[in-house]
Amino acid sequence: MAGLQTFVLYLPLILHLRWTVRVAAGAPATVTIGGIFSNRNTVEEDALRFAAKFINTRRDILPNTTLTVVTNYTEVFQTFQCMQSACFLAELGAAIIIGPRSSTAVKTVNNVCSGLHIPHIAPVATDPLLGNQRMYPYLLRMSSPDTEQSRALIALVKHFGWTRMCILTSLNDYGMNGVVEFQSVAASYNWDVVSVQQFQVNSDPSKIDVRLQLQKIKGTGVRVIILNCLAIHGMRVLEQAEKMGLTWRGWAWIVTDGFTGMAEVTAKKPIPHYLQGLVGTRPAPGRGGLYGDFLEAWRSSPEYSGYPRDRQELEQYPGLFADAVFTFAYGLDAMIKNRTEVVPRSLSCRAIPVETWKPGEAIMGYMKKVDKDGVMKRLRFSPEGKPAIALYDFVNLGEDGWRKIGSWSEKDLQFPLNSTVAFMSGAETVQDFVTDLRNRSLKVVTILEPPFVMEKDMDEHGVKLIGNDRFYGFCVDLLKRLGDDLGFRYEIYVVEDNTFGMKDPITGRANGVIRDLIEKKADLAAASLTISFQREKDIDFTKPYLDLGLTFIMSREKRDDDLFKFLEPFEIRLWIYIAVATVAVALFLALVNRLSPYDHRGRAARKGQVLPPIASQEPPNPMGVANAVWFSIASLFQQGPETYPHSPSGRITASLWWFVVVIIIATYTAKLAAFLTISRMDHPINSVEALANQVDVAYGTVSNSQPADFFRSSSVKTFQTMAEFIATNALYLDSSAEGIEKSRKEKFAFIWDSAVLDYVANRAPCDLKTVGRLFGKIGYGFGLQKSSPYTDQLSVNILRLRESGFIDALTEKWYHDGSCEPDENVVEEVQGTIVVGHMLGVFYVIYGGMAVSLVVLVGEWVACVLGQKRHNEKMSLPQIFHAQFKKVWRGRKALSASHPRHDGQPCDARKMGCMHCCVLDPKSANFKCVCVKEQEKERSPKKEIVLEVMAPNGGTDSGKGVTGATSQ
Repeated sequence: MAGLQTFVLYLPLILHLRWTVRVAAGAPATVTIGGIFSNRNTVEEDALRFAAKFINTRRDILPNTTLTVVTNYTEVFQTFQCMQSACFLAELGAAIIIGPRSSTAVKTVNNVCSGLHIPHIAPVATDPLLGNQRMYPYLLRMSSPDTEQSRALIALVKHFGWTRMCILTSLNDYGMNGVVEFQSVAASYNWDVVSVQQFQVNSDPSKIDVRLQLQKIKGTGVRVIILNCLAIHGMRVLEQAEKMGLTWRGWAWIVTDGFTGMAEVTAKKPIPHYLQGLVGTRPAPGRGGLYGDFLEAWRSSPEYSGYPRDRQELEQYPGLFADAVFTFAYGLDAMIKNRTEVVPRSLSCRAIPVETWKPGEAIMGYMKKVDKDGVMKRLRFSPEGKPAIALYDFVNLGEDGWRKIGSWSEKDLQFPLNSTVAFMSGAETVQDFVTDLRNRSLKVVTILEPPFVMEKDMDEHGVKLIGNDRFYGFCVDLLKRLGDDLGFRYEIYVVEDNTFGMKDPITGRANGVIRDLIEKKADLAAASLTISFQREKDIDFTKPYLDLGLTFIMSREKRDDDLFKFLEPFEIRLWIYIAVATVAVALFLALVNRLSPYDHRGRAARKGQVLPPIASQEPPNPMGVANAVWFSIASLFQQGPETYPHSPSGRITASLWWFVVVIIIATYTAKLAAFLTISRMDHPINSVEALANQVDVAYGTVSNSQPADFFRSSSVKTFQTMAEFIATNALYLDSSAEGIEKSRKEKFAFIWDSAVLDYVANRAPCDLKTVGRLFGKIGYGFGLQKSSPYTDQLSVNILRLRESGFIDALTEKWYHDGSCEPDENVVEEVQGTIVVGHMLGVFYVIYGGMAVSLVVLVGEWVACVLGQKRHNEKMSLPQIFHAQFKKVWRGRKALSASHPRHDGQPCDARKMGCMHCCVLDPKSANFKCVCVKEQEKERSPKKEIVLEVMAPNGGTDSGKGVTGATSQ
């Protein structure tokens, strides 16, 4: 009894010891944590090592396991080195790898971790693409992705009321992907992201050169710049920006967590002047449940390195490295308590087949389910492996370091009322767009050319005009709008030699507008100035305000009317083929109706019927050659003839002929309408190729111009030929006005910019027209001095005016207000006349139909012979065919001739009171003519005569039920 009481008393203790033994048996004695860093002895590495030591001294987390730390160092932008570092840690038996900081390096390291099934924690990497669980299944992130930070940036920009900004990023995953969401949301707000620039990163920051990108940003006039890169690169960027005047008063630089979260920014004291005034977003440091204990233990540790200093808070990124260790420890502890065996092992990247760590997937699942106190915040994650809550602070960098000026969460934005922001050089406000052109006075050179720049001395009231008021036109309107938008003044003057200008390849001297810009006589050239490669060597151009090409203009020649214009739709051979087909159809119909036993006359002759009197009326449907020709011609003109074929074979041919006629008439009608419509636009020269391949019409262009340079430098044979022709015949003119006038008075084609020639062709007296499609595509732009500081500002505003529709409005104003019809100056390339090949199918139809008719004709005779065979079984088929064919052929022949009388004398149809009637003699199988007195015929009663026709074998063939003609 006493023994039982003792057992019951100690049972709980026994069960507890048994459970403890089981847990201890599943818990590894030592677990290795691997860390990858870009430099040695960083505060992030110190935080990671002390976090492992802090956990080892506690008994509530992994009481039976000791955490050890091994680290490796690599250049974050050296992909192969990152992979080597991960493989090195795997061979040392690391159960988890923490780091590095760069998103690009994290992607590389995670490829190794995913292959070996080793969990991977990224404390800092924020590239949104890292959230793809398919690509990165073994990755857990301690920082919110940049999509969340972009929303915080949007709130910050909106708070200051800015609507125009530039973006400058490093050319890597973190830099480029970090502001994608910002750009997308900014577009939905109709904000103007004027310029997006990238710069190449380098492991040595001193080698980074962003002067070109900064110059482009400066030229836009925008004063708000969003910088997305790591601090080690961003400080070099701002150092160069200081030398270019981009960090002076009036500028605002907005940085992201890659800058605000790094200790390097505030490590150097005092903080450089060009960094003071930065505004940025930073993950909210927060205060986790372990913050106080962890920070106190760190400062009292023998390995304390002096960071953080007394009264200094723990910075975000070192805290995140510590939280990464706690997250792993919590997950591993939960896994061990669930009695899952964890055995660390060494893995090799070179093993074939690849060996994986089996507990790795389970540990990833436990870490994602962690909901515990951390150093910087409560450790809680979403299923995608990112922090469950995104919190950001807005900070401002002063001489003492970062200062919090606001905060942001998904549900709240806070800026304290007493919070002031000191931008670059201490400015309290920043205007997002300030142009360097404001209040400047520019000297503008131009050249007169309608409709771009024109000049008049007096207005409509007779008042004399002076200064800029003398000029009007497309370019003048555009220049005025740019001056109003950018705030500059200008004075226009016309170039002395009235030429656009080109640099002489021999002397190296330029002339015209180009010379004035090179010699700095003018700040800006506002004219129809063509952008070209040669000119770009000496001057700068804005973005094109108008896209166009080259074309040529000619006088409208009046052509005499052609009396036989109506024949042009078909070529002459096709007309001949149609005529031949018409005759062929007629002859074929005559033959078929002569041979067919089922034609009207053939049927009567075959059955021995008495036919109507010839003198009283024509025989019904006598389809002889004459009537067949008339039938074919009448059908061709879609008219109705008097006679039609009655036999099936003849009807087939007639039907197909009607079908062919429909096709011919429809095609001719459509083509004739097209020819008559375009007859006023037709010209023998309808393209630049046609112009080059003839010598009757001379052609030329203006010397020292872009079109002239185009022909001289072209490698296309056609243009080379034209350049040689122009030079040989001295057809380089002094101005476009001379070329246009020459085209009016002579047989001459003037080659020039399409924008100018279209305008001229649309104006009275409407005696010119542009010809052919555009070639040598070009653009018009404003010219400036080489390396002008105004180029980008003007270009950006020209693009904005194009997108807003202002340029389209100017085009409508200056081009579509002419006195000529819009289509009169257009020469279209018209398809040629219809040739035989186009209509060959219809001839196949009709001649094929004749062949089918012959087959049907044979079928008619077969049916006729077989039908007679049923009535006379004694005769053979050839005999029946011979008899029937004789009746049909002789009957047709007799009816088509003058028939003799029975006494051998011919009938005289002209005798008064006499008519003649043809009857078939049954004995002789010949027709005979009987004269009958008309008076007697009228008095005699009508009778039905049934004739018996002697068959060739001597028998008789009665015409049963056949009604003959009336006789007496």
